[in-house]
Amino acid sequence: MAHAQGLEGIKNAVRAGIHSIEHGIYLDDAVIGMMLEKGTFLVPTLLAPLAVIEQGIEGGMPEYGLRKAEESFEAHKVSIAKAHKAGVKIAMGTDAGVMPHGTNLREMGLMVDIGMTPMESIVATTRTAAECMGWQDKVGTVEAGKLADIVISSKDPLADVRVLEEKENIAAVIQDGK
Repeated sequence: MAHAQGLEGIKNAVRAGIHSIEHGIYLDDAVIGMMLEKGTFLVPTLLAPLAVIEQGIEGGMPEYGLRKAEESFEAHKVSIAKAHKAGVKIAMGTDAGVMPHGTNLREMGLMVDIGMTPMESIVATTRTAAECMGWQDKVGTVEAGKLADIVISSKDPLADVRVLEEKENIAAVIQDGK
């Protein structure tokens, strides 16, 4: 995987055969085509720049820094939307170190904001993420022989995926069948 944000770094990483691009803020049609051709995964981490913006406001980030963060977040959303429309394999992931732990499922709502359906964001978080890590034989789908890791929500995430962001909506967590 390559933590790549800028276009040239992303192109170089994809050319070199990197399996997944983390962030991919500045994608163009050419690199999206390369990613499709090589089967490169994209892990957008849309929540990371948003968390920087939110913490920057609270922490007194200088105006120019906040403006730059907001501009890059807008470009990031446009890039990920283009990649999604083109059919790039998108897996959910976050830079958990830049936001409070336990808030990473906000990423799913951000993926819906760029045009994914709630089901597509759930699949990106489960099956596609497992495929990206090479763990599809162990996790990612509910099948015989796989680890039975399941989250049960009291509300319908297909109606609003953001219900998964709130701990009170989690009715049960089953880990390894227990």
